[in-house]
Amino acid sequence: MATLTAYPEQIRENASCIVVYQGKPNRSVSWNLTGSGTLSPFSNRTNETGLAGAKYVPGTPGDAITIEVTAGA
Repeated sequence: MATLTAYPEQIRENASCIVVYQGKPNRSVSWNLTGSGTLSPFSNRTNETGLAGAKYVPGTPGDAITIEVTAGA
């Protein structure tokens, strides 16, 4: 089962956070952000332990966001 975790868990409007995807190793990943802000992936693949990450910078204060990751086969 894959997981998606933000560090820190409580995202502040004036600070970025790191989003970590944990899935299967060596798979392509596609990141999608719905809502305001910017999402900058560090890589388009998971590493040998199944990790991939991205930096999220908040946009409009109070906006709800959704971050989704789709992993290849």
